[in-house]
Amino acid sequence: MKEIEPTPKVLTLWQPWATLLVHGVKEYESRPAPTRHRGKYLIHSAKTWNRKLYDVAMSQLFLTELDKLGYFFRAGQTTGFTFPMGHIIGEVEMEACYQVDHITYKGGIKTQPIQATCVLDMGGKNPNEVFTIDKPEFYFGDYRPGRYVWVMKNHRILEEPIPYVGRQGYYNEFKGNYEELKFK
Repeated sequence: MKEIEPTPKVLTLWQPWATLLVHGVKEYESRPAPTRHRGKYLIHSAKTWNRKLYDVAMSQLFLTELDKLGYFFRAGQTTGFTFPMGHIIGEVEMEACYQVDHITYKGGIKTQPIQATCVLDMGGKNPNEVFTIDKPEFYFGDYRPGRYVWVMKNHRILEEPIPYVGRQGYYNEFKGNYEELKFK
């Protein structure tokens, strides 16, 4: 008998971070709180769009990465970009959760990649793992001490984004049929 997987949780992220995460350009999600959940998260792109999000997406690093993925800036669009908003756009798998203990900027320059000393949260095997967060990942999150790094793997995008009403943050219930989702 085939074991039935539990329905994944849903994680709502603002654009352009949602798109970068499902495509695997962004490997980590930085959060203010930890999670005990290990497993799948469906990624929901928030419907919210404002000047701050626009300015982030228009920065050279974000524009470059979005352009590589085929999401272009187009005048006249609601957001100016072709990425979906208010949709489930893909899935990632949560592998580990670390709390940032301290960070060191290479050469002492804040624009350089950082080395984050993280404490594995939730009873992990390597309590003081050190890993480097390089460009562009360095610019895609908030890695200040005390925050959490959610390490993601198995990034998958849906063949077609599906409209979905969500809320900011993460939540347990997916109001849809997970078995019907088709991934690339």
